[in-house]
Amino acid sequence: MRGSRNAHELELWTNLFFLLPTAVARGALTPEQIDLPSRTDSILAELDRLSREEHRPSTALQARSQKLLVQLMLSRLHNQSETMDSLISDLKGVIEDSGSLIGYPLAPLAQILTELGDVPGDYPAYDELFETLASTAAQREGEVAGARILLTRGAQQLDAGRKYEAIRTLGRVLGRLYKHESRADEVRALYLCAQAYDQVGLHWAARGAMLSAASISTNEYWTNDRVNPQQALCYHALKWIELQLGRLPQLLAWHETDRAVRAVLADRGYRMERLADHDVDFSRTLAIVLLRTELWSLRELTILPDLLDDLDLFEASISLKYALGHEDDVPEELLRDRSGPNAKLDLFRSWRDHSAGQGFPMAPELSTGRTVTLKSNILGCQVSVHCSNEPPGVELGESLLAALESFLSTDPLVHMVAREPALTIDIRVSDFAESPFAFEILDRDGIPRVEIRYRAFNPNTLTPDQQVKLRNTVLEATSGIVVQVFHMEDPDHVLKQLLHEELAPQRALDFTTSFVVVGNVLGHEPKTKLSSWAREGARPFNLMRQAPWDQVDRDQAPQIEVNRQNSPADHKSRPPAELLDPETAGHHQMRTVSIIRESLWNDAKWSGTGFETYQDDAFPPTLIFLFNNH
Repeated sequence: MRGSRNAHELELWTNLFFLLPTAVARGALTPEQIDLPSRTDSILAELDRLSREEHRPSTALQARSQKLLVQLMLSRLHNQSETMDSLISDLKGVIEDSGSLIGYPLAPLAQILTELGDVPGDYPAYDELFETLASTAAQREGEVAGARILLTRGAQQLDAGRKYEAIRTLGRVLGRLYKHESRADEVRALYLCAQAYDQVGLHWAARGAMLSAASISTNEYWTNDRVNPQQALCYHALKWIELQLGRLPQLLAWHETDRAVRAVLADRGYRMERLADHDVDFSRTLAIVLLRTELWSLRELTILPDLLDDLDLFEASISLKYALGHEDDVPEELLRDRSGPNAKLDLFRSWRDHSAGQGFPMAPELSTGRTVTLKSNILGCQVSVHCSNEPPGVELGESLLAALESFLSTDPLVHMVAREPALTIDIRVSDFAESPFAFEILDRDGIPRVEIRYRAFNPNTLTPDQQVKLRNTVLEATSGIVVQVFHMEDPDHVLKQLLHEELAPQRALDFTTSFVVVGNVLGHEPKTKLSSWAREGARPFNLMRQAPWDQVDRDQAPQIEVNRQNSPADHKSRPPAELLDPETAGHHQMRTVSIIRESLWNDAKWSGTGFETYQDDAFPPTLIFLFNNH
């Protein structure tokens, strides 16, 4: 290759060279074995020679980019972070220069940088490089090409544990990929975005994004009568999300759909072992939640044991039977390693206390009452939505929570916090309400409260115009809540970040709603109530216990005592990791604790504080609050 004036030949040589540093980095070879310094000098000299042929600008730029890639690979091998930042910046300039050169092959560079993205992913300069790469690709090949590059970058950020950055990146591509020719990429983007939401504790946003992914992939069935693996992945993920939310009827609906689709795929030769392995985990985790059920709720579950068996949820069925008091139905093979009068009790104690149950609800939500309560924790504010247990009340609550979670999902990175520890939202039907719904944000004794009134409508058969009007109203409600309940350190910066750079309204409203998408997959009458699962002739397992099966454990559970003797941390100690790096903390780990009702203090015109001291050292100083209206 020495002396070649063909940039493509040198590119092939460069690609082979990349294998050598990689082998050294993995310990398969040593630099001495392959004479790496000599080979490096040789290839850099050839690329440098070709990069000086200014009369051939495309060739020269291609050689320059290959030289930078070689140097970047070597800098990574030697952990030279400062050099990497400089090289990444130079590559950014190369990409910018390539925009006006038709002969420059951008696609190979994009592929190499995309594959390399897993390596220098923690360098801020690399994020800027990827932005430039996506923008240039969009200009040359269309916005779908640029969006696909960002999609890959978002996947890399998620794999690297940069969950909030992944939401930012993936949220920006959702609108660009929402086209027929890129629908598979759109499903993948929504799937990954849902995973990122889920990992930071925003389960309603995760559910909304995954619902959109499921609906888009299901369109393949309605239009072409095709079942595909993407559908199974979405349905499988949705049953786990519903399990995290604790909603028993909903998780059963998605589990049933998941099983049906995978059975069809198996008949057509698809191998879905990874999902099948997770089925046992799903059944066991559901068993843990069922074992935690309160006695009064167990009365509602007498119709379920045989149904759970029919759905291949054997561990869940056995646990429910035992919780109901049907101890003779526990298979003897489960007790092979246990003996004594408490063998069964010890078995189910071990199931109940298994680490797999961490992070899941302490009891299932059965959706049997006239109203249901949906809960979320957003930036430390505990949000409770009370809605009627009928469509579209539940769908309104789901959509509003998902929109709030998604809109505010990345705000730990932009210095935004909840100024209120709790928010209550009441959703009720009213024949006099505006269409599609009306909302009012109230202040009752200094505590914010949202009241929503709606006219009855079918959430699964809305026209496109009705969907747009509904989403616009959800946006108005979301915006009002954000302003009232959350505090922005720098409003201009935060709003610019959310509205213009992240496209937060789009990701929060266009891809998280419950309207239409549920009906597109589960039908216009989905089985979202426990009564929907009652089957004629089903064998009832009546409640035989007078007290919970683990009443002794509940009586002996230690009470958590507040230690009032805690001393301040040493001033030399390091602060918690989550205070230094927001990526390490999820929304579910945040709490706003305050005795101050801000609106009441504002009404009283708080003007300052004072201190009162006593000559007698037996009394500590007293803090005094000063108000103009007292």
